Amino acid sequence: MARFNYRLQTILNVKKQMEDKAKNELASNIQVLNKEQQKLQDIVHGRDSCYRRVVQESKEGLDVQRLIQYSRYLNAMNIQLNSQYESVNRASMNVDIHREKLVSVAKEKKMLETLKDKKMQEHKYNELKEEEKRVDEVVSYKYITGLA
Repeated sequence: MARFNYRLQTILNVKKQMEDKAKNELASNIQVLNKEQQKLQDIVHGRDSCYRRVVQESKEGLDVQRLIQYSRYLNAMNIQLNSQYESVNRASMNVDIHREKLVSVAKEKKMLETLKDKKMQEHKYNELKEEEKRVDEVVSYKYITGLA
């Protein structure tokens, strides 16, 4: 039986490597997104905690100087919060881009694998036909020469 040789095997190998690389990049970008989301949650928690302190202290009596400090701090927290929202959005967009890249490479690889499977089935079919042809020739030869 002849050995099956797929002409596009090197391209398929490259696509597999590209898929692995895309998976790694996607995983890395997901980690970055998770870190950015955690930072966002920490900022929101800090801001909410500050709001609760302001409410609590205002019930107990809050002087103007302390209220100004809290106001400045909360403004800074809101600016930081907006900046972090932008960071999360950028990280999310990077994840989406890398996910699309992975899907594209995976489709290309799958297409090549499907083609390889078809070619292999075709090869097996041709090999089977060749084997049947050889058996028929042997049987015909034996019949003609009277060896049967």
